[in-house]
Amino acid sequence: MPDSAETIPSQPAGWIPDPDDGGLLRYWTGSKWTEDRTPAIQPPGVSAPASFVDPPQVAFVQVAKSTTAGVLLWLFLGGLGAHRHYVGKHLSAVLQPLFYAIGWTLVVVGMNMQNPGGIGPNTTLATVGGLIAAPIAIWVIADVFFISGWVREWNQRHGGAGKP
Repeated sequence: MPDSAETIPSQPAGWIPDPDDGGLLRYWTGSKWTEDRTPAIQPPGVSAPASFVDPPQVAFVQVAKSTTAGVLLWLFLGGLGAHRHYVGKHLSAVLQPLFYAIGWTLVVVGMNMQNPGGIGPNTTLATVGGLIAAPIAIWVIADVFFISGWVREWNQRHGGAGKP
């Protein structure tokens, strides 16, 4: 069945009086008609079927990040890289705890493993682990001095006004 008005110029999507039947409302997508129709006047207490109701409009609001939250994440979860995830530094947020864990694992294994000569712990393995873990620990500690700048940059990049 051809529609009497296939297009409606510049009409937003929504329920519009059906051009073929004035007693019905028909859904217009903004570019074409659908087959969804509902009576133009609903009896009291009856609403349009759920499939005919326009979905609610949801607005996304970008909330600015705060330095306080970044420092608290560093303080309590810094060893896990949470403060770096917070400001969008995801690669280093994964690498920091990974190398820190590798370093400490080598220290523990080295201290519990016998030297090839059979006397004392394997200090070579423990030293290598310490050489990996110590710089990572210093890196995590130093991060606290950079969090404020990272938060400021993130807020500027993402349009958040934010608290410094």
